Amino acid sequence: MPSNPRLNQSIKQTLERLPVVINDIEARPDFNDNTAFATDIGLLNDFKQALLIVSIAPSLPMSVMAELQSSAEFTVLPLLEHLIIANVAITKMGQLNTNRSIPPSMATQHNVNLLALQNAVQTLVACLTAALMPPPPPVEGRLLRLEVSGADETGDGQYAAEYAQVGVVTIRAVVEPSVPGVFESLIWEGGEAGYANDYRLLPRDRISRPDQPMTVAAWLGNTRLRIAVTVRPLLGGLDVSNSVKIGDRWIAHYAADGQPIVVRAAMMPDNTDAYRYLSWEGGCVDFDHPYDRRLVPRNAMTPPGKPVSVAARLNPTYEAKIEVVPRFTALIVSTESGIVTPMSTTGNTSHYTIPYGNGAISISAVTEPVSEEAWSHLVWTGNAAATGQANIKTLARNALSPFGQAGYTITVTVGDTTRTAVIQITPTLVSMQVSTVDRIIDAIMAAGNVSDYSVSYALKQNVTVTVTTAPDDKAAWAYIAWTGDGTHGSQANRRILARNVLTPFGQAGYSVKAAVSGTALVARIKVTPTLNALTIPVYGFETGVAQQWYSYRLTNPNVFDISAPIPKAVVRAETVPDTAAAWAYIAWADNGNPNQVEAGVEARLRTVRLDAANTVNLSATVGGQQLRAQLDIRAPRQWRNDGPQLAVDNITFSGGRAVTIDYVTGSTLARLGYCKHFPRVWHRANPGTVQEYPQPVLYQPPQTYTRNTPIGIAAKINVTRRPKIDADNTPIRASAYFRRSGGRASRLGWRQEVSIPAVGNATVIFPVSNSANLPDVILHEDPLLIFWELNTGGQNWTLFDVTEHGIYVTLEDPITTAQNALNDPDAAKTAYTLWTVLDISCAAGKETADAVGAAFGIYSAFHPENPNIKLKRKHDGVLLAYWHPRLGAAQHLTVTAVGAVAPQLLIADGGGSSLSFAQMLMSMFGIHGIDGAGLIQVKPNPGLSAEAVRFLMRNWTFNAPPYANGTAYTHFMNNDGKAGGSGGSNAGWATWSPGAGQNSPTPPPAFQNHFLVRLQQIGIDIFFDPSYGSAPFANWLSWVSESITGLERPSILKPTGQWYRFLETSAPVKLPNAGFVKQNPYQLPVIFAERAAGA
Repeated sequence: MPSNPRLNQSIKQTLERLPVVINDIEARPDFNDNTAFATDIGLLNDFKQALLIVSIAPSLPMSVMAELQSSAEFTVLPLLEHLIIANVAITKMGQLNTNRSIPPSMATQHNVNLLALQNAVQTLVACLTAALMPPPPPVEGRLLRLEVSGADETGDGQYAAEYAQVGVVTIRAVVEPSVPGVFESLIWEGGEAGYANDYRLLPRDRISRPDQPMTVAAWLGNTRLRIAVTVRPLLGGLDVSNSVKIGDRWIAHYAADGQPIVVRAAMMPDNTDAYRYLSWEGGCVDFDHPYDRRLVPRNAMTPPGKPVSVAARLNPTYEAKIEVVPRFTALIVSTESGIVTPMSTTGNTSHYTIPYGNGAISISAVTEPVSEEAWSHLVWTGNAAATGQANIKTLARNALSPFGQAGYTITVTVGDTTRTAVIQITPTLVSMQVSTVDRIIDAIMAAGNVSDYSVSYALKQNVTVTVTTAPDDKAAWAYIAWTGDGTHGSQANRRILARNVLTPFGQAGYSVKAAVSGTALVARIKVTPTLNALTIPVYGFETGVAQQWYSYRLTNPNVFDISAPIPKAVVRAETVPDTAAAWAYIAWADNGNPNQVEAGVEARLRTVRLDAANTVNLSATVGGQQLRAQLDIRAPRQWRNDGPQLAVDNITFSGGRAVTIDYVTGSTLARLGYCKHFPRVWHRANPGTVQEYPQPVLYQPPQTYTRNTPIGIAAKINVTRRPKIDADNTPIRASAYFRRSGGRASRLGWRQEVSIPAVGNATVIFPVSNSANLPDVILHEDPLLIFWELNTGGQNWTLFDVTEHGIYVTLEDPITTAQNALNDPDAAKTAYTLWTVLDISCAAGKETADAVGAAFGIYSAFHPENPNIKLKRKHDGVLLAYWHPRLGAAQHLTVTAVGAVAPQLLIADGGGSSLSFAQMLMSMFGIHGIDGAGLIQVKPNPGLSAEAVRFLMRNWTFNAPPYANGTAYTHFMNNDGKAGGSGGSNAGWATWSPGAGQNSPTPPPAFQNHFLVRLQQIGIDIFFDPSYGSAPFANWLSWVSESITGLERPSILKPTGQWYRFLETSAPVKLPNAGFVKQNPYQLPVIFAERAAGA
């Protein structure tokens, strides 16, 4: 081995780094692809072998050093430079460069190792170069002193250094003269070689024993100098287990049998020799580990504020202050009722809700151990008051927490544990009360916290729901959470509900919920109707005793020849509100015969068949309300043994007007012919021959009156059995019931006192009497029953006869016109009241009381239904239809085109044209005194197309869409009378929906003209189309758009016959109104109307 330490060190470093580079080259992915790498490895291995030989040779000749220096400088260093440059180039190549033979990361790592080897070889070259230089001549020198760095002098050649994983203590020999020759003469003992021979090193990564320092000595000639260095361990701090550090203290929880607190020194290095340096103060010795730790037991608490101190002293000193505190296990909130469960807990904070009341709330801290000593550690904050026990404090329970605030906050801290109780004192929900303006409502049922109430309907009142709390003040009411129905009341503890909204039958009603801190009360409130009255308005006679009526058995047997089905008395309940929703609440009961009492057309009605003489008791119940009615059904003609027996022979009606006959009667009497008037006298039997009175209606005729006028009658009454003695001033009364909607009735009566002789005349005259005025509405009573009663001797009334009539009540007096062919030729300015027209209009307009309402009501008879049984001819029941084609003159209501009286509309099959239907509607308006109705005739507009001959009615469907040009004839249709045509027809056909025409589902699709009715002068301007029955139109263009599809003109002849083309028109020009029907005195000439844009 060479004697030159620097050369030895460089050879050593080069030998360490050569294998690393050789391994890198062999590990390259491209090693086998490039034979140059094998050559490179051969050169490096040869160089390595030469170095190994030199490193173990006892001496190193100059020739060997020269050869080694040449190989390192001119072979190895150029090889390393080439490899480094090649790797640098690879790191700069792109990812897709095909010349990149190894990954850039590998090239970078290889260069790290190549550079390290390059540095070592360069140092080797420098050392070999220096060794080949001739030695200088010997120099004598003196050793002056030893200088030490990296350690502190402790005196008398003694030094101390701190342990360090990286670092050395450097000892430098100071010589004179300071030349290399003297340095090389130095002889060292101890330590490790330094950078040059005048340096010596002591590593700091190992410690020395306290009594065995490391020594280093230097010799130069006869001079020897020596130093001693102690490398001491480093105290890094104290590790404390089984405790938590808070601030500058360690907190441990008491545990009777728990592990002690361990205070362990953190030393570098971590070995026994290091811990021998420590000096401990405080704590207990751990005999298993006496040097590195101390113990503090946890089965004894430290006094508050007086921790145990444990210190380890070296360089520097570390101290741990340790408190052993009680274990804080819980914070319990309780009242006199027991422990309170928190509403929620987050971490160590629990929220409590406690109802307001008397007494106190206790807050108890639970510790381990349970002792006064433990409780002395408790630190309380908050509003609680102290007690005689340090772990318990209290709050007053009668101090309400302000709503919206968290409540009282009480916090307890023990060492590192803090527990908080947030306590909200809330009001108690005591009760819920339901009331109206005049009383408190009792619950009808209660289950749990839900109570059911029933409150009667009232139009302008409310229901108040009031909640009582403890305490019962505004601060407490702020806690009430209302949900459900209602609005806020004047106070926060009230809820207001409308009393004028009826609860639908079968439903629970309003639901109001008041909740306070999880406690809730619920009120379910039904607003129910009030049962106001129970009456028998139809065929019920008052007895003078409350809730008792009587009537008569009218059939079984039918002694009065009543034509209608079994008459029925109507029992009517009246509620508030008087609506269908209220009537659904009514529960009916009766004791009538089976099937005698039946449900009415509305839930508030019951009907009683008048076919058995008995007493029927009925009751109507709504909730807790009940009303009763008794109907005594008496047998008719219960004569006194000595009294008279009577029967009506005839009745003469006065007031009002006669009804016009609208059919060919076949009577031989001229006054009973077509367009004459029915008589004003009703006969029980035919007063003449069958030829004179071929139908009963001719001697039992209908009558008509204007609303709000009286009906006058006079009667001839036959005495079928004379009284035993004269019955002077015998009361006879007649009663008629006009049945109204909703089970009501208007009762009209006539009364006279007559004398019935025991001998002599067999008839009694009931003088002319007027009833009270009729109701102020249109009425239709057909049949109307008039009950005839007499009273002899002050006893009960006795029914002796029932007569049957047809009575029609109009809105106003009919419009009178100048004498013309439509009126009675014997009387000028008379009303023309066709029986069928009167019957239909009164039935459709029933109960209306003003001109507008009556007009729309009357027109409702024309609303299309198939069949439309509302349009029925009176004398034979034939349905009136639009239309049945008829050859000859145009069809009118009652006359021909030349004015001759003829039953045009009322032909045998009931068919009529649009003209006759329009005239019929106008006649209906005129009968009720509704003026201002005019007739509109619709024809193709010659100003638009002089060629047009017909127009297409609504519901026409073209086979092909019309052209965009609105004024061109666009479609063809074969005139073969078949739907859709043939032979190339693209016009299509009408596609009728149900009810297209009156009682005719498929009226003709095209006409030369059409007739409408326009009603004005009563505050409206409306167009009616009665033949089709479509909804009224507010203006002319609306009717045109909805009703007409196109115009038709004749075209050229084709081999298949006559063809037509159709025109789509542009927007029409408004023309004046056409003339009125002939009955109207304001007659205007008929002019053409226009047609609308195409459909």
